[in-house]
Formats: sequence, structure tokens, C-alpha cells
Amino acid sequence: SFKLIDTVVYAVSGTSVRNIQAFQVLQTVFPKAQTVHLSSLLLDAISTIYHSDKANYFIVESSHPLSHFSEKIHLKTPEIQEKFFKLLEFIVMDLKFVPCKELISLSILLKTNSSISCSIICLHTLANILQHNAVFKDVYREVGLLEVLVTCLHRYATELKEAFPDGAAEPVAKVPIPDEQQQMGSLVMETLTVLLNGNSNNASVFRECGGARCAHNLVPYRLCRQQALAVVQQLVLSNGGDDDMGTLLGLMHTAPPLALDLKNHILKSINALAQSEAAVVKPAGINELP
Repeated sequence: SFKLIDTVVYAVSGTSVRNIQAFQVLQTVFPKAQTVHLSSLLLDAISTIYHSDKANYFIVESSHPLSHFSEKIHLKTPEIQEKFFKLLEFIVMDLKFVPCKELISLSILLKTNSSISCSIICLHTLANILQHNAVFKDVYREVGLLEVLVTCLHRYATELKEAFPDGAAEPVAKVPIPDEQQQMGSLVMETLTVLLNGNSNNASVFRECGGARCAHNLVPYRLCRQQALAVVQQLVLSNGGDDDMGTLLGLMHTAPPLALDLKNHILKSINALAQSEAAVVKPAGINELP
């Protein structure tokens, strides 16, 4: 493997890719690698090439190696998956580049959801990228990731309905929800909360995809109430949020008389919203003074 790296990484500077065909050997072999050892060696080789010269990623970009890897990454071990997603983070955080092709491939990975554990690692990476640069709030919308996250939200809602066939008021699930599915549902809602924060365009797309109605329907479930309310709060604070506030108030009034826990959580959420809006309005009023 080291001889192959030497063949690929060679130029006047000693670090720039000269032989793209040799690099493509790495790209071809990785999806077919049957062992963790070989898969790890191949990813390490590609990582070394990318890190040795910032230009190398762009030299080989036309073959879209990481996008192709994403098609089979769910079949690899968690260790290999972690290395793969770290490479994606490197492209964003170190190369300061928006890898649209790779992000589109991640949206396909999440939509197919062939491996929940892989999807969870993917969501962690997407969250890390969002935290790194807020411009990705718009990027995720443009490449279709926002819509796919709404699809994931609908999928989670379906799982909850199956677990609680007699309604959200049931104290215990009749069909146990695996920890991984619960973790993924939480990560999806946390990511959506960040995407909706201060971004009315995302809120608009979220509503068009049926995300708002789904989020409101999740609030009665104690299992995910806090995360669902966090999503709804961002909707209320966005353009057109009056309808969402009305839905939230309506849910509190139509809740069963003994659902005190639900009503209490909704009231706390509304109180937090009132404080947020007061914090925004107060400076605006000061600025308007002569």
C-alpha cells in the first residue's frame, strides 16, 4: 500500500498527485475490500494524500471518490465508517470547501437508511459541519438534505405510532423502540432545530414537506417531547409562526384532563418563546428611539 501511495503522491513538491490513474485504483478497490484491515489501509492512504497537499482533493475531485464510497459505506464496520466521515469533515473544516456532491450522497444514504448505526454517524457529521459554519443551513436545503431529514422525521413518527398503537398517552410502549432508532430520531430533531433557527427559508421548505404537522404530532409523546417542542419553538419564531403557536395552544386545550405533564411542558415552552420574543423586540424598540 505504501508503494501505491508513493506512486500516486509525487510531483516537484513531492506531495501533489501526479498519477490520477493510480489514485483511481484506491477508489476502485475500497468498495470491494472484504477485510477491515484492507479498508482501513485504503482510507488511510487517501487521507494521507488529502492531508499532504490541500490541492490533492481538488485534483482528484472529478472522479468523486467519496461519493462513490458512500454507496457502500453502510456495509463497512463502524471503525471504517468513522474514518470515512472524518474525511468529509476534513474537506469542510480544513479545505474550506462545500462538497455538494458528497452531501447529496449523504442525503441518499439517510433516505435509504440501510444501516441505522451508519445513519447515526452520518447525522453526527452533519451536525459537526453545521456547528462549524452556519452557511451550511442554506447548503443543506439546496442539496436536498433538509427534505431528507423531514423524511427521517416522518419515519420516526411512524415508528412511534407502531410502538404506541393506542395513542401517545400510553405510559409504556407496547412495541419496544430500539435504542438506535430512538437515538436517530433525537439526532434528526436536534439537527432540524439548528436548521430552522433563524432561517425562514428552511422553515418554509420544512412546512411544505409536512414537517411542521409531523413535529406537532410528536409533542404528545413523552419519549421525544422536549426535542419535538424545540423544533416547534423554531417554527413559532419564524415567518408564519402564528399558526404554529395556535396549534400548540390547541394541543394544550384538547389534551386529556389528566395529561398534566404534557400541559406543563407546553406552558414552559410558550413561556420560553415569550421571553425570546421579548428579547428580540426590546432592542428593536430602543433602536427606534430618536
